Order: sequence, then C-alpha cells, then structure tokens
Amino acid sequence: MARKPIFFAWFLCTTFATAFEPKLEGSGATVDTLLRKLPTVASVEVLLNPVEAERSFIHIKDWHFVPREMFAADIRSTSVSPVTDAKIEQQFEEHLREVALVQDDQIKLLRKLIENHGVRRVFCEGLADNDMPIYRAKLRVLKQWQSEIPELQEQLQGLNESLQQLSNDTEEYRATLELREEFLRVVLKYRGELLRIGAVGRLVMANELEAVLPLEDLDAYQRANPLNANGQVELRQADIDAREDAQVKRLLKHRGVSVVILGGKHDLSDNISKLAPQGIRYITVTTNSYPNSGL
Repeated sequence: MARKPIFFAWFLCTTFATAFEPKLEGSGATVDTLLRKLPTVASVEVLLNPVEAERSFIHIKDWHFVPREMFAADIRSTSVSPVTDAKIEQQFEEHLREVALVQDDQIKLLRKLIENHGVRRVFCEGLADNDMPIYRAKLRVLKQWQSEIPELQEQLQGLNESLQQLSNDTEEYRATLELREEFLRVVLKYRGELLRIGAVGRLVMANELEAVLPLEDLDAYQRANPLNANGQVELRQADIDAREDAQVKRLLKHRGVSVVILGGKHDLSDNISKLAPQGIRYITVTTNSYPNSGL
C-alpha cells in the first residue's frame, strides 16, 4: 500500500455534510445501533453522548482525493531521498484506487440513508458561498461527459488493438499513438474530477440528492491551507481548529440529523463541546473499504 503523506492530515479533514429530518431517531432504536445494521459499515463509535442531546452529527470517515500536484509535492517534501516520477505515479495510482473504493462504500451507505431516512441536502467541504456557481457548472459538465465516456473507452480499446498490429516506426503508428494519448487524457481527467467531487457530488449528478450547500467559511478555509508560499506543507493547528469551528457553526444552523463525511483523523469533538456542550451527539462511522492506516 502506498505511503500516506502528512498532507493528508489536513486534506483528509475535508468535509461533506448531509442534513435530513431526524427519522433515524424515530423508531426507538439509537442512531448508532441503526447505523451498525447498514451495508458497508465496519464500525461505529459514539464520541459524545450528552444526556440532553437533541441532535446528532454522524461522521463517516473519508479518504479524500488529493490532486496529483499536491500529492507529489507532499511526497517529495517528506522524503529523505529523491523520489522518481515513476514512483510518484505508482503511489498516486494506489491513492486513486483507495479513494474510489471508499467513495463506492459511501455511495451505498448514503443511498440507504436517502431511501430510508430522508436525506435531501448536502453540505460540501471546500465550498464557500461564492464557489457555488462554479461547482454547479462543474456538475453539469461532468453529467454531460458521463454519457460520452463509455464510447470514448471503447474507442481507446480499439486504438490499443490497432497499436499492437502496427509497426512502431510508421507514421500511422505515431498518429494512432497520439490520438490514443489524447483520448486517455480525457478519460483520466474525467476519472479525477469524479473523485474530486466525491460520493456526494456523484449522487447529486444522479439526481439522488437534492442539493449541495457550502460548508466552509472562506477566510477560515484559506488560512488552514497547509501549502505555504514555497510549496511546502506546513500544518498549523490553530488554523485547523478555526476552520473546524466554522464548519460546526454552519452545521448547528440546520435542524435534524447531520451526516458528515470527512477525513478519518478529523475529530470535531472539541469543537462541538465548545460550541454546543449539551446539544449534540457525535458519532463516527468507518466503512468497509476505509484504509487500515487510520488516516
């Protein structure tokens, strides 16, 4: 399994949050008991359980997509020896595979919550109010791509077969190779963008969730960015705490149960205890495909 860079300690704190009516608590069973019965759930922990709690935050541990340039910068900044591009590509491909598996589990879990417990709206990490027009446009574009990608993949397969039959010193081979690389860039771009928008964005694209709402306070989010002006990773706990406070404040404005998908090292217990000491029950959920490293 690929080494997990320290950049994940911040980037995996990225958050999706889903708000819905508190039907989970209407059957007499506790939220954590019901969650343990849902598909793809490996474990459930109750971290805060105040006697007078009227609401629940459910934190589903996330293994979040990190763009290649950030991934490579972190690998190189934390390595004691030079790292080749080939090694970066190998580790990045493993990262993409892990992210895809975790998101597939999240989609299955969220679909159960949509079907049985009324999930309707989603708060999305990395988005402030002014980001929403661009985000919605991205979802529309990806939805258009979605119908074209299968045909493009078939054409790629055909180009690969043609290359096997051509001599590599011919003009036809070089032209076919160039076309294949162009098609491949489009397919890989689409794959990366799907992982970037995550399970929640994919469910919105499929019209299974109603809307995405911004979770971030823009100033707090920008201050918590760990990449400094020199392109190095610099984690600042005070800024991370301020960002988490701002996220919790947004969640507290909405009624019902809030389901939050965020990095596995991310813990909102202190922020919730500070901002709503008696009102929130805080539960973490680990899905089956979540990596064992605990990041």
